[in-house]
Amino acid sequence: MSFTPFTGVDNHKRSVTFYGALVAHEDADSFKWVFTRFLAVMGGKEPKYIITDQDAGILKAVLLVFKTARHRYCMWHIMNKVPSKYGVTRDDYSVFVKKLNAIIWDEDIEAADAMDQQRHTQKQIDNYNRHTIPVISTHLAIEVHGAQVYSHKVFEEFQEEAKCSIGTCKSRGFTECGSLEVTTVRDANRDRNYEVTYCPDTLKATCSCRMLERKGILCRHVIWIYSSNGVKVIPEQCVVKRWCKDARLSKMFDCNGEATEDVDIIDEK
Repeated sequence: MSFTPFTGVDNHKRSVTFYGALVAHEDADSFKWVFTRFLAVMGGKEPKYIITDQDAGILKAVLLVFKTARHRYCMWHIMNKVPSKYGVTRDDYSVFVKKLNAIIWDEDIEAADAMDQQRHTQKQIDNYNRHTIPVISTHLAIEVHGAQVYSHKVFEEFQEEAKCSIGTCKSRGFTECGSLEVTTVRDANRDRNYEVTYCPDTLKATCSCRMLERKGILCRHVIWIYSSNGVKVIPEQCVVKRWCKDARLSKMFDCNGEATEDVDIIDEK
């Protein structure tokens, strides 16, 4: 039987194994069952992306089961292109490949040791995140709120955007369209203009750079607009749950798709 592990990324941007299945046949029907059960234990919530190999059965099953998830190919296929993409003539190529292979193709770690290490490390990071506050770099109240909400790793990216919003962003034009305010924001660092649409009533803001949509973190242009309008906290609709300190404190589901009462309960079987 073939083992099909599902590996994702937690709120600390670390890899974590969270689902697996055994299949007797690697065909579309088997993978359709695997993906259907996966959706059940995830409470019906689809991943944004699913990365697999180029198996025709998997591709067919993905199209049948997932409605919104975007399908991409796996690391094995990507690794086959490393020599041509990185450049075999580079002086550091052999060192680079050795380190990369050591990370990706390590077969010495036992499954139970690997899972325990993941959980132990995550608990350590969770505890550190809960009991420490990062150093604030600006006078912006919204940065302080980001330090309280985001995991430290994600906050580093948010903080960089907050710092860049000061001194590098300026208004190059302003228009009103009903209840919306459209501002042309000049980004001196990137030497480009961006359009930010802001609604004072709902605090909803969108930027043409689409960083929030791509990475789940506010861009410097929207942060500048918020700060200019006296917004001191990140609006709820702009906070992506998976990047928060309490990302793991939500519902968990058993193999039947039923929500468990205690998030700390683990079905060892």
